[in-house]
This record gives sequence, structure tokens and C-alpha cells, in this order.
Amino acid sequence: MEDIIFRCSSLPNLAGVKGLGVTGQKEAIKAYIEQVKGRTKEIKSKYLDKGKINEVGGIGLVNEVLGTSYVKNEDRLRNEWITGECDVQDTAEITDIKCSWDYFTFTDAIGGNGKDYEPQLIGYMELWNKPKSRVIYCLTDMPHSMLNDLLQKEAYNWGGDLPDLVAIRMIKNLMFDKDNFHEFLDSYPINKNDVMLHINSFVHIPKDERIYEFKFERSKTRADFIYNRITEARQFLSKHFKTLP
Repeated sequence: MEDIIFRCSSLPNLAGVKGLGVTGQKEAIKAYIEQVKGRTKEIKSKYLDKGKINEVGGIGLVNEVLGTSYVKNEDRLRNEWITGECDVQDTAEITDIKCSWDYFTFTDAIGGNGKDYEPQLIGYMELWNKPKSRVIYCLTDMPHSMLNDLLQKEAYNWGGDLPDLVAIRMIKNLMFDKDNFHEFLDSYPINKNDVMLHINSFVHIPKDERIYEFKFERSKTRADFIYNRITEARQFLSKHFKTLP
């Protein structure tokens, strides 16, 4: 069990304040099954899909607003404890991009002070030997293809005929750029005259209001905390897994 390593994205599940806990134990078991038994748990959700599809677009939004020239990192690193593939690795810091689902989840993330992702960024700083890191939340428009799929799925609840009023409300909730909003409407079969009030009341969100960042500094104390939790996870597996099927 001493060879089990953990993805940086999984580290928040190991970093509870009261020990490994049930969540950490489940994460340890998942890592064991993947690395020892050769089975992978497929996790699918529309939220993850949007984040993956919009990752490059989120980096582009950050570059435009902050004047950076970030490009997507393609390297995965590992040490004897952890493995990870950060979004951007710059000269002095690691940057991770999180594309929020809608305006509500974007503001929820702001209220969380980025703490949910701090363990993940601690891992990245360890792997890339960087003194600083930051997580940047981005509010990006729903990709047109994905929005079409969502509208089509919702239409099933209406016998295949989605009312224009329901459609325009969904579209408005998932689009934030005025030009992109109208571009999508031009391609979607909706009677604009019936929903013109909703179209005219669309609120454009400026790009500089669509990113929010939290910064972290490398800490030996915090890194040791993560490594100690990984040790606990390995000990848990050594103790209990021999009795599992």
C-alpha cells in the first residue's frame, strides 16, 4: 500500500479537519481499486463537462482580462505521494482555472474563499516546486452545442415541444456575453416576438466581472499535513483491505 499515490484533485477529500474520515477513506479505496485492481470509476456530470469544454476558453478570458499569456499545460508530474496536471504553470506560480456552471455557482465559489481547492494547489506547488499558486474562477458562456443538448433534454419534459418562454429563461441563465447570446438566438428555433421582453432585458456581464481569484503561498506545514493524511490513507488500506472482496 506504500505505493498508492493520489491525484492532486482528490486531495481536498483527504484534508478534512477531523482526520481522514469517511470521505478520505472512500478516496483511498478509489485509488486502491484504480491502481491495484485496474478499474476506473467513471464520473460524469454536466458541470464537469462544461468545465472541461470551456477550459481553454477560461484561460483565454483570464489572458484577456489580466493581460497574461497563459497556455494550457499538458504535462503530468508525480512524486512518491501525489500526481497532478495543473492548468497553467508559469515562471513563478501555478494557476488553476475553474469554469463555473452559472452566475449562482460563480458567486458561491467567491464566498468560499477558494479553500475547497487549496489542498489541490498545495499538491501542484509541491510537484512543480513553485512558491505561489492561485485558483481563478471564470464565468464563461455555455458552449452552443452543450446548450442545445440541454434544451433538447428539457423538451422531453414538455412532450418534445419546449415552450419559448422556458427556453429563453434557460438560455439567459447560461449566457453572459450579449453578442454570444444573440448569436445563439439566431441559430435556435425560437419565436423572438413572443419573448422579446426577455431578450431586451438580457444583462451583459463585462469580462472583468467574470473572473475572481484566490492566491495561496507554498507552506511546508500545509504540505506535511497533506502527506500525513496520505500516510493515514495508506495505513487504512493496509489494515482493512485484505478483508474486502
